Amino acid sequence: MKSRLLCVILFAAIASAAAIGQTQTVGSTMISGRPNGAITARINIHPPFGRMPAVTGAPYSADQISEHTQTLADGTHITQNRTVEHLYRDSAGRTRTERPMFIGAMTTAQNSSQDVPMLVEINDPVAGVAYFLDAQNHIAHCYTVPAAPQRPPAPNGALAIRRPTPATGSGGGGDARVFSAPAPGTISAPAEAGTVRVHPSPSRNEQLGTQTIEGLIAEGTRFTTTYPAGAVGNDRPFDVVHEMWRSDQLKMVVLSKSEDPRNGENVMRRENVNLVEPDPALFQPPPDYKVVNETETATITFSRP
Repeated sequence: MKSRLLCVILFAAIASAAAIGQTQTVGSTMISGRPNGAITARINIHPPFGRMPAVTGAPYSADQISEHTQTLADGTHITQNRTVEHLYRDSAGRTRTERPMFIGAMTTAQNSSQDVPMLVEINDPVAGVAYFLDAQNHIAHCYTVPAAPQRPPAPNGALAIRRPTPATGSGGGGDARVFSAPAPGTISAPAEAGTVRVHPSPSRNEQLGTQTIEGLIAEGTRFTTTYPAGAVGNDRPFDVVHEMWRSDQLKMVVLSKSEDPRNGENVMRRENVNLVEPDPALFQPPPDYKVVNETETATITFSRP
């Protein structure tokens, strides 16, 4: 969620920079705009943290659609930040993801696909490498991906929570920290003197049965978390609901929904699913790209006249 919000902020910064002609910095990305609409952007790619387990024997290609809908107090629904990503996986578990660098820009009426720079990420667990393709400069940034470290088991009565580090897609990971898990519905004293915090109840799981999604049989589960009054400054209880539909054939979630009265509804779905083995060339840098072996943070630049 945090990374997606950052991408939305990046797109807003691009539009602002282009409109008023200035340089803005958001996170590790610098965006320069000129009054005539020209844009120069620079984004940093961080080394992957660890190798993800390969999902073998389930090739596919699909479009991943993500949408955010906000409902106003008068009932008006605003759908925004629609993002389209193109996903591929071969039988050996290699994956390719094509996503707009600045999420939210891809499908706006004012922008065509030529206006939006795409970031292509290839993960090859067989060779133990990951590529990030710079399409404008024809450079493939190549990282050797180490095996993922083993997470320490959490003590009884504690939750192991992993703090994410800045990374792009394939990396993930972070520092594992262990926090004590309060008993359900208990009240504890936070750092601020004279105040208390009411902890939300554990999620209630509900099996939803099966349905056919894009020709695949998917099994659904709903997770509901109730925030009692006072948990986050609320004067009455409210629920946060997550729903996931998973295909055993593809070994992945094909539809997910999240409803939070504070933030609206987020939906991720996979469309145009094709179970045919993708072209092997999709999992290698194009022959006219220069392959650069990286060990530290790399930079991808984009410019639009």
